[in-house]
Amino acid sequence: MLKFYHGQAYKPGRGFIVMDITIEIVDVPEVVCASVRSKVGNERIGEAMGESFLETMGHLSSQGGPDGPPFAFYHSFDDAETEMDCGWPCKDGLQESERIKRFVIPGGRVVKARHVGPYETLMDTYSEVMAFMTENGLVPGAMWEYYLNDPRDTAPDELITELYWAIV
Repeated sequence: MLKFYHGQAYKPGRGFIVMDITIEIVDVPEVVCASVRSKVGNERIGEAMGESFLETMGHLSSQGGPDGPPFAFYHSFDDAETEMDCGWPCKDGLQESERIKRFVIPGGRVVKARHVGPYETLMDTYSEVMAFMTENGLVPGAMWEYYLNDPRDTAPDELITELYWAIV
């Protein structure tokens, strides 16, 4: 199953937004990572991610560097706060520190969505993924994202985020 959506969507209070989404069901391998776990207020998610990415990147620089793009794995979230692991894939054998721990993103069957556009419109893509899962009778499990380019040198409309939602 594969679903593509490219175009404009009207969002009340926001007007028309550009959406470029690909949704598919795939099998993924588990991924060994170096990460920092944190529980933060939702207004601090972006800041906490940036701090975790920089801290784990610095730690991995003496251990061969990262082995893939940065990620965020969501353990729990509500309207007020989010608990997440953020970091980078790495080779197995990570030397842990007080804050940086080995974390394994699970393998298995997932719904994968490719979002092209600003991070502020990710919730629109999540809504499309949830509708896709409902339409196909799929039960969501763990959820994570990979960030395929750097917001410091990429225009917001060109940011690429891959969303993964495990199928229970």
